Amino acid sequence: METLIIIGVLFLLTWLFLYFRYFRKEKGEIAHVDSNGPGSDDAAIYSVASAWGDDNNTGSLTSPWKTIQHAVSHLQPGDKLLIRAGIYKEYISLNKSGTSENPITVEVFHSEEVVLDGEGVGWKYGFNFEYGASFVTLSGLKVKNFEGFGVALWGENQFVQLRDLEAQGCGTGLHIVSAVNLLIEGCNFHNNSGPGLVVSPGPLKQARIAHTQSSYNESAESPDGFILDSGEDIVLEKCTAEYNAGSGLICLATNITISAGIIRDNGYYGIKCRGEGYKVVNCIFDSNGMAGIFLQGGGPYDLSNNLTIYCGLKGDYGLVAASGADPAPARVSLINNIFAYNYGGVHFGSSALLEREEHNIYWSREDAEMSTDSRRYSRDEINEQICCKETGQGRHSFCRDPRFVNPSCRDFRLSKNSPAIDRGAKEGAPDIDINGSIRPQGRGFDIGPYEAAEGSLVPPAARITHTPRYSSDGSNSLKFNVIWEGLIEEGEVAGFHVQYKDGAGGSWQDWLLETTAREGVYWGVSGHTFYFRVRAKDDLGNWGNWSGECYTVVPTDDQSPLIKYEGDWDLTNSGESYLNTINHSASPGAAASFRFTGTEVAWISTLGPDRGQGLVYIDDVLQDTVDLYFERYQYRRPVFFTSLDGKPHTIRIVVADTKNLHSSGFQVDVDGIAVKL
Repeated sequence: METLIIIGVLFLLTWLFLYFRYFRKEKGEIAHVDSNGPGSDDAAIYSVASAWGDDNNTGSLTSPWKTIQHAVSHLQPGDKLLIRAGIYKEYISLNKSGTSENPITVEVFHSEEVVLDGEGVGWKYGFNFEYGASFVTLSGLKVKNFEGFGVALWGENQFVQLRDLEAQGCGTGLHIVSAVNLLIEGCNFHNNSGPGLVVSPGPLKQARIAHTQSSYNESAESPDGFILDSGEDIVLEKCTAEYNAGSGLICLATNITISAGIIRDNGYYGIKCRGEGYKVVNCIFDSNGMAGIFLQGGGPYDLSNNLTIYCGLKGDYGLVAASGADPAPARVSLINNIFAYNYGGVHFGSSALLEREEHNIYWSREDAEMSTDSRRYSRDEINEQICCKETGQGRHSFCRDPRFVNPSCRDFRLSKNSPAIDRGAKEGAPDIDINGSIRPQGRGFDIGPYEAAEGSLVPPAARITHTPRYSSDGSNSLKFNVIWEGLIEEGEVAGFHVQYKDGAGGSWQDWLLETTAREGVYWGVSGHTFYFRVRAKDDLGNWGNWSGECYTVVPTDDQSPLIKYEGDWDLTNSGESYLNTINHSASPGAAASFRFTGTEVAWISTLGPDRGQGLVYIDDVLQDTVDLYFERYQYRRPVFFTSLDGKPHTIRIVVADTKNLHSSGFQVDVDGIAVKL
């Protein structure tokens, strides 16, 4: 019990300290708090609470005001207003400004839910930044049910920050008459009867709109998601415009950067632009009714690493540039983009200038992936470089299914072995992808908004599946068969590259530089060892690694002067024997010797019902007695084999005076000596 009392006293003392230090003030006075900015000694923290506040209070956290309008009328540079949870049935006019060192802050207290509700208020504008109100931050507020604008900036507003706002059920979510150095971040404008965000008449200059969504805005007037009627130096970063009855974004400004945006399911265009200096990177334009991208006169329009997919549902293209006569040509650059599954391909009107077109993938319409007013280019014409020869553009562009992870579920990441992996241009590509991953991850830059993780491109593997250990195993000549195969997880094996080398220490040389064959006949040289390796490429030209090496030993023929015969030996022509000859003897003690250097040696001979036995010596040491009897004849058989140390040795084969009991003779054949080099 005593412990609880002590804890209670300590808690009370702590609360009293905080109260007197930060919040207590006499009636009509302001409680001063420290601020990070210089010259902020007079800054104050106010609060407002609709449920239990009173506009006759002091405005402190413990004595809040009731209405936001009353609170903002007291704000001075550096002040902060904290809005407590509740529904505020009022409209706000803020005509105060902060300074660059001491901005005014109006924010929701500790992420509580604060709703500014215009139903029954009798005024159609919600939160109003009056003309010239500047250096103000507004954050966390939900605005709804205002017939006009949920939030409005009425002109010449500078250094205003709008964070985490939500506007719904209004005529327009956010309307900006004109502003400079504006930040809009983390906002959501949805289910309004007009556009989500509008700049009109403008201009809006030096603005950043980030992580902001405009969606489900619809009415008979078919409102758009974002409208920028004029302005310059504006960045839209990671913004979403979806399910709007009109277009996702209408932009008539200058020097615009649109990055990592998602523009989908809008009734009309994904984006519709006119002006100078547009850069669109890492964006996804998905399932828009008309063209995903509509570029009117102006430019340059630099589009890199975007995806336009399932667009033109009402009979339009994936991309349209300058569809009609326009006094200002649309100058367009397309780098590393994917246009897939759209109703039509990409179309360039008579006043469009395609300044650069490289490393793009087209997969929408087989007969017209790219078109102008007078010409259509099919998939085959693009892949066969006909389009490139006629336009001078697109040498590295091609038509292939881009292969996404799960496009039906809108997972447009590149699947393993997608043709977009590692095939993009470095020049003009952004340093990061739509998710912020560094580019490149693999051997090259990927095409489209997603950069696949390293290892996502798995080129085909290859292997030698058959080479005879000795060329004489399957042939009586110097020729022998080599067989190989390719293995791939996705896609097709389109070709092989086969190399050989003469001896283990030889240099690799091309045998079949590029072939679709899966076997070949190699003509060897007597007394040599040939090594082979192979690699495969897929249907997009990605080469895999070299296989392990396999070898074939071409034996030294029995007629070679390097084989020394002692005793009674006869040479016989035989169509079944290696190189059609064979030396044989049935005289015990007759011998054949061969001096060599290698890591393996084998004796090539004949088995048969009249064959005897041979004694095999290596460096005069008996290794084995080889029985050559077999019930039927077998030719060019390796009857003896041993591994060695790669140093000089001598093999000596001696006709024995013994034989198998079932044999009818003592004949011993020397058809060849095989040495692995």
